[in-house]
Amino acid sequence: MTRLTTLFLTIFFLLLGNSGNGQAVDSIGHRTDSLIWKNLYFKVPFTEKFSDQGIIIGVHQFDNTFFELGYSFATGYISQCAFGTGFLAGSVSIEYNPFGNVGGIAASLWNDVGTIFLYGLNINFLGKFESQHTYLIGVRPIIGIGGERLTLYYGYNFFIRNTYVSMTENFPGFNRHNIALRFFIPLKEKITFK
Repeated sequence: MTRLTTLFLTIFFLLLGNSGNGQAVDSIGHRTDSLIWKNLYFKVPFTEKFSDQGIIIGVHQFDNTFFELGYSFATGYISQCAFGTGFLAGSVSIEYNPFGNVGGIAASLWNDVGTIFLYGLNINFLGKFESQHTYLIGVRPIIGIGGERLTLYYGYNFFIRNTYVSMTENFPGFNRHNIALRFFIPLKEKITFK
């Protein structure tokens, strides 16, 4: 996949998530001044707001295998409409490749729309433990499917190289393409009913 295609798909999915809202304000939903309009009001409002905190565990795979462990939060709304739950989530975690002795920290922020589709951004700082000069900073746009508890996504790392890493080096132990399966274990849950 070329960089132009990756950029196009990233922009497409970012715009897709913001192109519609199952609970958008419309003229019928707020014209409640007569009995007729009240009877035509079929929209189901968001019924709950939630805010969760917990542990995230995951595995990242492509050329190399990385394991992930960290802290995550999620906040959003639950509804019975066609588009269901929407939420914003984030995480700070440690990613480690035991086979290539590569590891580092990562911070992610993602949005889930339409109950199942998600998009976001991951910023990571990865380094080889046997070399103090081999490290990369990655900016990884992500798209995928999932909910609050379980997500499967694809991301592409745009690496910012340090001066010690050759521009033509193959980055052994690092993933440019990334397919991740992550599981969120809530430790603190809060639900507020409207």
